[in-house]
Amino acid sequence: MPVPGEEGWEQALVSRVVLDHFEVLLWEVSRNGKVLGHLFGTYHLSFGDDRFERPMTLARAALAGSKAVAFELDLAEPGLSEAIGQVMAAPNGPYLDRLLGAELFDQVLPLLESRGIPRSAARFLKPWVVGTILAFPEAQEGPMMD
Repeated sequence: MPVPGEEGWEQALVSRVVLDHFEVLLWEVSRNGKVLGHLFGTYHLSFGDDRFERPMTLARAALAGSKAVAFELDLAEPGLSEAIGQVMAAPNGPYLDRLLGAELFDQVLPLLESRGIPRSAARFLKPWVVGTILAFPEAQEGPMMD
C-alpha cells in the first residue's frame, strides 16, 4: 500500500472524516486491485457520541465482510482483564486435560508452566488460548525491546 507522500496514496484512503478536532481514518489495504483488509485509525470516544456515527457505519460495513478482526486493547481499562479472563477459561468444563487427553496434556503442561501458568490454572484454559500462548516465545531476561 502506498504511504502518504507517494503517488497514489490518496486512492488507498477509503474514508477520511474530520469531526471537530477528531480525524478518523479507514484505510483499505489492497494489492493489484484486490482488497486484502482494512485498517481503522485509532481514536478514542465516549460510548453514544453521535459525532462518530458516520465513521462507525463505514467501519461496521468493512468489519462485516471480514474473516478476522484484530484490536488494540488498553488492559488498564476497568473490567477488561476480567472480561478477557472469562472468555479464556472454561471454569465449568470441558477441561483441557480431558480435551487433549492425558498424554498430550502432559506434553503441554511443562510448556505452560515455563510461562508461569501452573497446572491448577492450565486445566481451565480453552485450547485456543493454549495455542496462542505457545505461539509466542518465552519471555527473556533483560531490557524490553519494543
